[in-house]
This record gives sequence, structure tokens and C-alpha cells, in this order.
Amino acid sequence: MRLIALYISFLIVLFGIPFSQATTSPKLQKISITKTNNFLENLAIPEWVFSPLEYAELKKLKDYVEEKGFKPDVSSEKNFVVSALSWVSGQWEHDGMNEPPTTFNALDILREVHKNKTRYRCVEYGLVLTEILQAYGFISRKIALRSNNVAYGGFGQGHIAMEVWINDLNKWIFLDPQFGVFLSKKDSKEPLSFHEIYQQKKIGLYGELVVNTNSGSAKFISKPKEKNDYKNFLKNYFGHLSISDRSNNLIASLLLESKSIPLTFQGAPLNNALFTKRSELFYPEMNRVALILSYKGSGTSFMDLMKQLNIETDRDYLRKMHLFSAKPDFHVTVKTHSKNKESYQYRNTTSDEWKVVTGNSFDWEAKKGANRLEVRSVNELGRPGPITFIELSYDH
Repeated sequence: MRLIALYISFLIVLFGIPFSQATTSPKLQKISITKTNNFLENLAIPEWVFSPLEYAELKKLKDYVEEKGFKPDVSSEKNFVVSALSWVSGQWEHDGMNEPPTTFNALDILREVHKNKTRYRCVEYGLVLTEILQAYGFISRKIALRSNNVAYGGFGQGHIAMEVWINDLNKWIFLDPQFGVFLSKKDSKEPLSFHEIYQQKKIGLYGELVVNTNSGSAKFISKPKEKNDYKNFLKNYFGHLSISDRSNNLIASLLLESKSIPLTFQGAPLNNALFTKRSELFYPEMNRVALILSYKGSGTSFMDLMKQLNIETDRDYLRKMHLFSAKPDFHVTVKTHSKNKESYQYRNTTSDEWKVVTGNSFDWEAKKGANRLEVRSVNELGRPGPITFIELSYDH
């Protein structure tokens, strides 16, 4: 020991090494998350946000609409849904008094339209577009728009449209298939959600919103008066918006301009209704997975480790931390809130090829320096979801 001490003193004199540096342990390799979108709310999606049909029903619907001439624009997700909007809006003329049987789905409605030239309400426009987009792997939902006077204002106090989640834009957008339109801000072609439209109205910019129609639509709206007429029509329905689950056991509503909570709809009973003012409950990020990291081979108990390394003080703990500090060798489990059957893919950088995950977990070992892990879901209809990523640094 005396010889070692003399050797260290020699190094200090010869090379000018500070004593604290000459006796310190090897540098500690630290693991830190530098950037991520992997958060708990990825899983906190209310049950009523999205209620899809079964896969077999959607497959029949997809085959039918393609047989009837639907050719979606696949250049982007936005263009896809706008082409579907245009196709649905041109299938029949509106009839606000013709209600189909409650058991009818989109396929039943379209068969009636094409066979008997039956006309239907805004409700059926919203239902048909919603289910057609689900048949192509989109998350879509029919929404009910209600006036401030919905409780006892007489007939016509509600309107049905729909919203769809666009992975490319990472947002919900509003489409009105009865009129074949969507709305955007001035000098922008990005469609807005209904809540974003409400926000523009709230700050006095509703008049500047642009009414957009696909030029191939049978209901192409081009004249300024027609566009203003639509905005004046829609302006009546900012009391609240509602979403119903498929079993109709719950109607969830987001309060907008409504000053009170209604318990009737146009004088009739309103059953199983719940209200909120929290827009994030209605507009969660969809399709995103959550990643749960667990270290591989981390079975030694804390107290056994302390005994093995003869750690008795805080100074001992810090000085010997490099001997037991975590190594970034992980088992990654993928979690999702989706009601669709899904598989998963991952890659280590944005330039890598996607690898298929067997089941819902895989191993990932981060290297020294900067690392990026990306994971996404692919639903049973082949549509990939947005990327959940973790950027991790493993360095001094």
C-alpha cells in the first residue's frame, strides 16, 4: 500500500495531476432521456372516443364501395379522406325526414340508395363516411352538433357531421358530408376540427374561415354566397357537440357556447348524457402506442448490492456507482388503447428499415452516445399509426 501511495505521489509531481482526479473512479456513464413523446396519456383514451365496426363488416363495405366506383386519392391521408368526402356527398340528395331502421349500417344505407334511389338525412351522411373511412383503417367518428336552444327550440336544433384522425397531420379534422365540405383558416388548406372552428369563432375570426370543397365533388361549392350560406348554417350549432358509443349506452358531450346542461333534445327525453368542458377528452392523440422499458438482468436486490460492494456511506455510494449503474439494455413492451387488432414495428433511427415486432415486446440495447428508438402500430387494415419515439443519451 505504501508503494502505491508513493507511486500516486510521483504521478502528481511528474504530470501535475490533481490529487482528487488521480484517486477518483472511472467516469460514470449516465442514461438520460433527451426528448420523447412517450407519455401516459397515450393510453388514457375514453371508451366512447372511437367505436369501430367489426373487421368482417368493414371488409364487405370496402369491397362494395370500390365496386360502385370509389377510387380514393392515396397521395396523402388528407387527400384520401377528402376524396371519400366527395364520393359520399354525391351518392344521394338530402331528405331530412327519412330515417332508416336503427339496425342499418353504411352498407345497408348505400344498398338502399343504389337500388331504390332512397334519400336520407344528415345522420346517414355522417354514418356512411365514418364507416367507409374505418374500412380503410382510419379512426373516424360521427359527431352531433347541437344549438344553444336544443332543449326546447323545436325541430332542426341539431346537425350530424363527422371527424377523422389524420396521422399525417397528427390531429382530428371535421368533415361535413351532407354538403361535401371542410373548413380551414385563411391562407391554409389544413382542415380544422370542429373544436378548432369553435375557437376561431370565439376570438372573432369565424368570418375569415375558408369553406373547401373537392373540385370533383358532385356538390362543389364555388360561389362566395354558397360558402357564406354554409357558414351561416353551421353557426347555429355551437351549443355543444356529442359523441355516442355504438351501444348507445352513453352520450358524451363537450360544452361550447351552451350556458346550461340540457336534459332534453327538442323537447324529447335525453338519456344517458354526460357533459364536460375539457376539450382534451374529446380530442386525444389517436393511434399512438406507449412504450414501457424494463432493464434486463436487474434482479439483484439493493441491500445485497450494498453488501457485495462494501458500501456504507454516501461517499462510498457515489464513488462506486460506476460498478452497479444501469446499462441501457432494455426489454420494451408496447401498449395501445386501440380497439382494432394491431401489429407493431420498430426501428433504431429514422433511416432504418422498419422491423416487425413479434407479439408486443422486443429487446433494445442503446449504444454509447445519442440513440433514437421509434415504434408504431399497424392496424389490421394495413394503416400505420404515428410514431412514438424515445431519444436517449448514454454518455459521461
